[in-house]
Amino acid sequence: MLVLACNDNAKREDSGQAKKLNSDSYNSDSSRTFSYKQKIKDSLIVNLTNKSVDILFNGVKGFLGGQKNMVSFTTECVVCEPFQIYNNGILFAKRLYFDTEKAQYFSKNRCIMDTTNRIETLKLDGESKRKEYKFSSGNLTMNYQGQSCNDADYVKVNLQYDKGTITINKLINASFFEFDMDKNGSPEQYIYGTRNCSQEIVVLRIGDRE
Repeated sequence: MLVLACNDNAKREDSGQAKKLNSDSYNSDSSRTFSYKQKIKDSLIVNLTNKSVDILFNGVKGFLGGQKNMVSFTTECVVCEPFQIYNNGILFAKRLYFDTEKAQYFSKNRCIMDTTNRIETLKLDGESKRKEYKFSSGNLTMNYQGQSCNDADYVKVNLQYDKGTITINKLINASFFEFDMDKNGSPEQYIYGTRNCSQEIVVLRIGDRE
């Protein structure tokens, strides 16, 4: 059995019917589409690897050419919202969807509970000024760089691979996770930043160059 939590009148359906309802809602809702910017180069990013750094979405004004308030979410805590596996891609805050080709922003929340297929993310927590993590193909370090506003800090992100490093400077409220979007057996690295007060988000992907 699967519980659909779209609203207070959510009903229990068997898995087959729930999947159909989810698909119908996904296809009927109006959306905006955003193209990915691949192999970006910027003074805030130092890429000493043979990997590609791509912008999947950027609604952070002044960071890597982003534009403020491109989308909005039905939450007061954008930082708290999860990334979740959804259909053939990943979903953020029930409205911003990513697949292998594009990002889509839906005008209505997707019908999915917060706990469903949730992706574990890594970030600086509490009063931490520095954190180190190990991921599938290297090591991640996050360092506090100062305060951006009352609800966002600047973070320096460093990814150490066998062959070189990638450094991203001044990312707001940085978070990290891995996901194998193209199903080739080798997960890509995803880094995203958020700011509550203006509901801004930027999503970066690191993967092998094509």
